[in-house]
Amino acid sequence: MSKQQMDLGHQASMRKLNWLSRKRRKDRRCKLRIQL
Repeated sequence: MSKQQMDLGHQASMRKLNWLSRKRRKDRRCKLRIQL
């Protein structure tokens, strides 16, 4: 793999991680609301 492809793959995985953490945070907020 070329460096450019690796950089693109890294950006994509970082974006996915950010999306997952954001989604998890939203889920946690919803769970907290349900508990109250």
